[in-house]
Amino acid sequence: MKFLKYILIFVFLILFFSYFQNTSTIIDPDSFYHAKIAIFLSKGKLIKNFIWLPYTTLGYDYIDHHFLYHLYLVPFVKFFKPLIGIKISQILLSSLAVFSVYLLMQRYNIRYSYLYLFSLLITLPFLFRALLIKAPMLSLIFLILGIYFIWEKKLLQLFILSFLYVLAYGAWPLILLIDIFVIIGDIIREIIEQKEKNSLDIKSYKEIIAKLKNKDFIKADLKLLSITILGLVGGCVINPYFPKNLKFYWIQIVQIGIINYHNIIDVGQEWYPYSFPDLLSSTPIINILIIISIVLFFLQIKKQDKKTWSLFFLTLFFYLYTLKARRSIEYLAPFSILFSGFTINKALENKKMLPKILDLLKLAIPTKWIRISLIITISLVLLLNTISLKKIKQKEDSGFKLDYLKKSSNFLKNNTKKGDIIMHSCWDIFPFLFYYDDYNRYISGLDNTFLYEQSKNLYQEFTNINKAKIKKNLALIIKNEFKANYFLVQKDKKNLKNILEKDKNFKKIYSDNEVNIYKIKSQNNLYQ
Repeated sequence: MKFLKYILIFVFLILFFSYFQNTSTIIDPDSFYHAKIAIFLSKGKLIKNFIWLPYTTLGYDYIDHHFLYHLYLVPFVKFFKPLIGIKISQILLSSLAVFSVYLLMQRYNIRYSYLYLFSLLITLPFLFRALLIKAPMLSLIFLILGIYFIWEKKLLQLFILSFLYVLAYGAWPLILLIDIFVIIGDIIREIIEQKEKNSLDIKSYKEIIAKLKNKDFIKADLKLLSITILGLVGGCVINPYFPKNLKFYWIQIVQIGIINYHNIIDVGQEWYPYSFPDLLSSTPIINILIIISIVLFFLQIKKQDKKTWSLFFLTLFFYLYTLKARRSIEYLAPFSILFSGFTINKALENKKMLPKILDLLKLAIPTKWIRISLIITISLVLLLNTISLKKIKQKEDSGFKLDYLKKSSNFLKNNTKKGDIIMHSCWDIFPFLFYYDDYNRYISGLDNTFLYEQSKNLYQEFTNINKAKIKKNLALIIKNEFKANYFLVQKDKKNLKNILEKDKNFKKIYSDNEVNIYKIKSQNNLYQ
């Protein structure tokens, strides 16, 4: 009967995500890049030199930090039309990721797991991220498995998972974070326990260290940490891109992920922060659950174990990081749901806690009318969030058509020399150009940080050109600085288009409803 329930839930998730992916569009440009790399792999070609972006750090330090994800995509791009195949692949991956959250709750007998599952699915920013055809849902599966292996002290499984995580996705340091949070949680739990027994002076850190260093659980936790580190180091070293991957991880994890240049350069929308009010208003359900769970957590703090402590720290970490980079909602939502499930379940199991909870509720909600109003408000939030699922569907429908820039890319492929550099009017259209035209080379793509890190001057020139800030000697700058002979300009870049139309050194050679392509006069004839 339980097995049948799991099948029904998984089938529901497949149908749920299929509804949103049933479009002739793709909302995220990077999906085209992932499809292209998977196509290369399906033909037995491992990309080690990323010749298509010569002015970025990727031009000489490229690694495929989505390697296992791209391998996962291979059968989908091989046996289906590639862009349809990757949509099918994401349906399966999103379903597996959400299902893994549900299974973890089921493994530890969390009551009302299906309600938490529902809450996760109607958290709209999470759903939006789950639908993007990229690797974060694979990363979530790794983290759910990782926290389970750490809790259960499964050393071999943890080592293998840590090793594979490095090859799968650049967010692999997160598994190390789980280990650290488990250790911190265990230490706090032990301190609270010893303090209750009056056997520890909380003011003496020397006494704390002395009491803890010989504890079996500390030895076990440090062993788990060592195994995780060993697996991660193994994944870094036994890697088709070693040792170049080490420098790339520095840029990807530290420069992009931690420092994040969104205040200096144009980066993807996912790297911009949420304001606190926006995060509250866009994720009301998980915020309500977090507030309830934190209250219950501290009301029964003596009862908390490594599971609830680690989930508490993960929720806190991802909440703060989401305020820095909105993309972190893809982890905040599931881990806050898990934190709520485990914490509320612990309160429900504690019969002594229920009277305290009721007394607290009476104190916080003193009158019948306030209680009724609160119930109505929460019900309306749930209803509105469920209705708002349609907005996500509309977003998916309004994404990029599967043939976006296909015609212009084919024109470039047929009317340029192999390896010609193409100036383009925005860094984030690179994946479309790359997907349809790997015959030419381009200026910036995947993340502007790669261009900025390679040359701040070129980044500034590229940005100023595309923001129509340069009007004089534009053709000369493009020729000298970027060695480009062609300029592809999107139709919505009206100011830039007007500059080029008035400049006799640019000749329009192609136009459709998406872009214009201009050819730049030869060096000798410029500004004559």
